Amino acid sequence: FIALLPNSAALLIIDAPPAVIGRGGFLKYSDLFNTDIPILVDDTNRAEELQLAEDLSVKHNKSRRVVILEEDKSAIVLL
Repeated sequence: FIALLPNSAALLIIDAPPAVIGRGGFLKYSDLFNTDIPILVDDTNRAEELQLAEDLSVKHNKSRRVVILEEDKSAIVLL
């Protein structure tokens, strides 16, 4: 798995797997990624994704910025 990660990136986007599976497992493995770059957590209008963004913010000492994508859809960018 680690061999599949790119050597560098400007933005980390968390937009999978679907809500049925959940994205909460990302927190456990977030140290495998470069978290010095902005992280976008999509679908934070859902409770589990919002919690993931908050937990990542605390774990990696990042501030949160809410982005409203549509009336009922949001994302959070961690900086």
